[in-house]
Amino acid sequence: NTSVWNTLDIVTGYENSGPRFDNAYFSATTFQGRRISTAAVFPKTIVPEYNSGTSTLTLGIPASISWAGTSAANPDVALTMQADNIMVARGFADGASSIDFKNVGGLFRLTLCNVPATASKLVFTTNKKINGSFVVETVEENNEEYPVIYTSDSYAEGENAITINFATLAEASDMVFFIPVPVGTYQIGFAVKNSENTTLWEFNSSANNRVERAHMKKMPALTYMV
Repeated sequence: NTSVWNTLDIVTGYENSGPRFDNAYFSATTFQGRRISTAAVFPKTIVPEYNSGTSTLTLGIPASISWAGTSAANPDVALTMQADNIMVARGFADGASSIDFKNVGGLFRLTLCNVPATASKLVFTTNKKINGSFVVETVEENNEEYPVIYTSDSYAEGENAITINFATLAEASDMVFFIPVPVGTYQIGFAVKNSENTTLWEFNSSANNRVERAHMKKMPALTYMV
C-alpha cells in the first residue's frame, strides 16, 4: 500500500534521553534538522508516549475525530472521510534522519449511501476496544519485524467506539469512512446522528470481521431508506 504525505503532516519523534520533540514537520528524510534515535509516530494526534526506562511505546487513540472530508467535482463520487493511518518507525540506527514508517493496525472502509442532509456525526461501535491506550508490540512477518497494536476484549466504558464529526451536509449524500483500528476480529455497528445528537440511522451486525495489520476491511455498502 502507498501512503501520500502532505506538506503539513506532523509526526512525533523520540531521542535516547526520552523526551519527545513535537511539531516536527516530516519532509522525506528530515525532522527540521533533529536526528531521532528511538521511535517516530504518525499522526501526532494519537498522543504517543514513550517510556525510556522500559523502552515501551504507547499510543493513545482518541475517542472523537473531526474531519473536513473531501468531495470530488463529480456528484456521483462519494464524500470521503479519510482518517490517518496509524504508523510507527522503530529499529533504525541511532541518530537516523531517514526512517521507514509501518502501519500498526488496519482500516475499516464503511460506505454509507443517501446519508441524511442533517447528519453531522457517525458513531462507529464495535465489541472490542478501539480507542484509548495501546502498547506497541513487535510481530515478525516474512523474516522482518513490524510494529503492531492489538484490540482487547476488555475495555472501559466508551472505549469500544469512535465518533467522527463532520460538517452538516447540504443534501443527502453518499459517504465513505476510513476508520483506523487495532488488529483484531470485530462485530461492528454505527449510528448516524445530527448536531442535537438525535439518531437518524442505526445499524448493528453480529458478523465477525477480521482486520489485519496494514490491511483494509471493505464492508458492503449500506443505503439509508427514507
